[in-house]
Amino acid sequence: MKTKLIIALCLLFTCLNILAADSNSTPHFNITFTVNKDWGKPEYREYTSINKKHELTYQQKYATLYIIETLCDNCKPVTVKEVNAINEHPQSGIVAMITTIDSNPAIYQLHSSPKGVDSRQVRFFHNKRFYEIQLTVNRKADIATHIRFERYFFKLLNSVKTK
Repeated sequence: MKTKLIIALCLLFTCLNILAADSNSTPHFNITFTVNKDWGKPEYREYTSINKKHELTYQQKYATLYIIETLCDNCKPVTVKEVNAINEHPQSGIVAMITTIDSNPAIYQLHSSPKGVDSRQVRFFHNKRFYEIQLTVNRKADIATHIRFERYFFKLLNSVKTK
């Protein structure tokens, strides 16, 4: 009896965890990722200018999450040289570091805007596509809210898989 109850509870918690996350893979994106269901359904936009661009925008009170894919034949993987160039201009208010997303070199940037929002952005290149994943959080949010969004952002980044 206890064993059946424990198995039933494990199945219930597994189902709840699956429902708490939403795996996203659009036919337009060449990556997969998981966005917490708290973000709701994204707004999808497609732009065609010089390069074709797909954008998903998720919004919550105090924060916006952008996931952008740009088709780009001339783009190249990000480099430490780019990170150094960003960090050489402290007056810009942007700091950056090199990291990886699913084994692809990536730039992680922090920026504090005079418009009252803090942003975190990761940029990387894969398979003729340039990706930007950005979280902006309004400074009016309390510290607990900031930390919650940071956790969502890190979970999202860790879930990214390139095809």
